[in-house]
Amino acid sequence: MLALLPAGVEPVRCRIEDLDLPDRFGGVLMASHLLNTPDTGARAALLRTAARHLRADGVLVAQWNPPAWFARLHVGGRYPGTIGEVATELEVLALTPGTLEAVVRYAVDDLRWEQWFRAARLSVDGPCRRSCTSTAVAER
Repeated sequence: MLALLPAGVEPVRCRIEDLDLPDRFGGVLMASHLLNTPDTGARAALLRTAARHLRADGVLVAQWNPPAWFARLHVGGRYPGTIGEVATELEVLALTPGTLEAVVRYAVDDLRWEQWFRAARLSVDGPCRRSCTSTAVAER
């Protein structure tokens, strides 16, 4: 992916948690449900990185799976979907009140791949609110 950057754009290759650019931005985008990590330390580190890169009036836009998304799932369930031209299927392997273990499968034409993941069930009044308030907002 970095090879496709246009000329003049400096690539940065590191773990998100280690990113420390000299610039501050009006917005930081955290895609791919990273906040749903079950590792509270990793979640806090991600939020610290986001806060470190926000201007005082900046906004963090984070993609996450809200509680209602978890509520519709059940163990053994398979949930088909699409992302543009990519066919997807989520298979729920395990589900507790606080954590999901699943595999998501992707297919485009004759290409196939899959990714196993675990996700924490967060709420805006629970761990996410506490993490966002105490870690990200307070430290910017």
